[in-house]
Amino acid sequence: MACSTCRCLQEHTRATLTTMNSSVASPPPPGPQPNFVNPPNLLNQVIAATVSVQAITLLFILIRLYENIYARLLRPEDIFSYTAWLAFIAQATLICINTTHGIARHIGDVPVPTLIAGSRRYSYIFICYTISGGFAKATIFMQLKRIFTSPRIRDAVYWVITVSLALNAVAYTTFLFLYVFTCWPREKIWTPTVPGRCMDSNRLNMAIGGLNTLSDVEAFLVPMWAVWKLRFDVRKKVSILAVFAVGGL
Repeated sequence: MACSTCRCLQEHTRATLTTMNSSVASPPPPGPQPNFVNPPNLLNQVIAATVSVQAITLLFILIRLYENIYARLLRPEDIFSYTAWLAFIAQATLICINTTHGIARHIGDVPVPTLIAGSRRYSYIFICYTISGGFAKATIFMQLKRIFTSPRIRDAVYWVITVSLALNAVAYTTFLFLYVFTCWPREKIWTPTVPGRCMDSNRLNMAIGGLNTLSDVEAFLVPMWAVWKLRFDVRKKVSILAVFAVGGL
């Protein structure tokens, strides 16, 4: 009797897995049929874009590392910059893994198990993205504070940069916790059938996108404002702003 029950359970499990493997994450539009063998995908484009961005980032990281070694000086913003870079590498690695495992294709060509595994990795991608963005923005504002302010003179520039640094730290820390606990239990993030509760991930993604845009604009405008307050002639101010513009690119 026990053997018969075990055999039934094994057959049921095998049938369930077979059904999942043959099920698509979302039905394709009328006409096309699901293609699990060799579907069109964006694998090459995603890999090329990821490698290109990482190569550019590595160039600037090496320049910073050379400066640290040459000056024999490691500032807090340097540590923050390297932390942001490591989180960015982790994010890019997870994106490449997802891409090579079948996520960079039409949703109608993605089997359910692939979507579940990909959704789990995406939950970690957003966490790495938030860590990288938070430390990168902290690096920028700490550098601006070191360049444009003095501990002995707490003028408007000092307070704007200090408050911006604090607000960005609070905002990115908040978003980090929201991404970690988007669903409870966390398994519900990649398996919607698991009992639990979730936040609206679309609104969360739009909110952090808005935060990134706002902080990018702020990080660009603050040095422009600080430079314009310097007692230089207009030509020299424009030259300094041009340097910051190139650095921003």
